Amino acid sequence: MSAVAENFDRLASRSQARSEAHKKLPDLTRDEKQALLELRNGIPLWHFVNSALVVFLSPVLVMLYPGIVTMVACVLLNLHAFNRFGQIVHGSDHAGLFANKRWDMITGKVSSAFLGYTRDGHQVTHNEHHVFLNTERDGDRVWCEPEAPISSMFRGWLRDILFVSAFHRFFQYSSNVKEESSSRAPEKQAGFFERIVRREVFVALAPAIPVQLAVMATYATTAGIQYYFLLYVLPILTLYPALIRLRAQSEHSFPPGEDGRAPGFDRRVTRSTKGSWFLRFVIAPIYLDHHYEHHAMPNVPYYNLPKVRRLLEERGYSIPYGPGYVAFIWQKWRAERGQLRPRSA
Repeated sequence: MSAVAENFDRLASRSQARSEAHKKLPDLTRDEKQALLELRNGIPLWHFVNSALVVFLSPVLVMLYPGIVTMVACVLLNLHAFNRFGQIVHGSDHAGLFANKRWDMITGKVSSAFLGYTRDGHQVTHNEHHVFLNTERDGDRVWCEPEAPISSMFRGWLRDILFVSAFHRFFQYSSNVKEESSSRAPEKQAGFFERIVRREVFVALAPAIPVQLAVMATYATTAGIQYYFLLYVLPILTLYPALIRLRAQSEHSFPPGEDGRAPGFDRRVTRSTKGSWFLRFVIAPIYLDHHYEHHAMPNVPYYNLPKVRRLLEERGYSIPYGPGYVAFIWQKWRAERGQLRPRSA
């Protein structure tokens, strides 16, 4: 067995112990807990404004400096902004953006409008991810089946590039739009197409119309309307889902040789990631790489997660890290190949 496979065997053997440790987080003082839960209006507001500025900057850059290099840079900037908006929507899901909860809701809805889905639908799916982590009922299994070999990820990427994942995500989030009814809960949740007839999906997606019209108008009056589809719509339907899949696999995929059925194996595998600045900029801005800390303390605002990491490590708590988004996938793939095709001594 290769050195890489042996390294991942060690990771697998430690996964249960780490999960057990997850249940026994160090005791924190009252002041420390208050500091972690502190909501600060300035930080999420700046993150939201900065994300919007990045989106509206791209067509201006293409107008001023036309060329392939600028277009590639703008695609990367847009992917950075998409992931920033995703983190803001995620914070809104947990009511962890602003002290004013109305601001939480509005900012979450507008941020999801930049991404083309509903904040309420995303919240339902994300709650399922926390409650049913890495099980059949996990709402994020569309991005990661943790027990599957890494080869399945390549088939997933094909779905991403062919627009399948983007539409799957849209239908998933839209079908989870909350029922706006003061009466008792319906006996059976309405399906996506039934909700279209009842106009619930259109109402939920209403914030996306002015947001997307504003983005489209900016492209039309600067670089050209065609670049809205080339640099904004196309990446959000293809590359953005592919990056979500890469991040999800790095954060929740089981180590090689583990399928979740071994006695005593805890399926709640979660990792943070230490990777290059460039990949964190594109894939995991504004603390998306602090994923284990979020699962350990989901009520902590995302901008306080570095404090969680610091406090846990000061207490001697071992936070599981992946080596990097691409590095983790590469190492796991090599380890699986080493297990499937062992070399003779």
